[in-house]
Amino acid sequence: MPPFRYTYQGKTYESRAEHFTQDGYNRYRVTLGNDLWLVIAPSGIPGQDGKNIWVQSNKPGEVIQPHDLVQSLGEGLESAGIKET
Repeated sequence: MPPFRYTYQGKTYESRAEHFTQDGYNRYRVTLGNDLWLVIAPSGIPGQDGKNIWVQSNKPGEVIQPHDLVQSLGEGLESAGIKET
């Protein structure tokens, strides 16, 4: 799993990501560095700033992370060139 950096609330963190497809859509299993893993995906919808909007793909009972954290992780993937097209 390739490492990448992301910035969240003014701090830079290192994470790792694993790409996979599910039902034909790109998904990324990422770690927050504390053994917490979550799955995020590009929505395919650009935001007002032209950046792709990233969303968490969750299962019932799974904790939903703040959107700004998910967005930061996705942008970190893109900056590192990990994002699949």
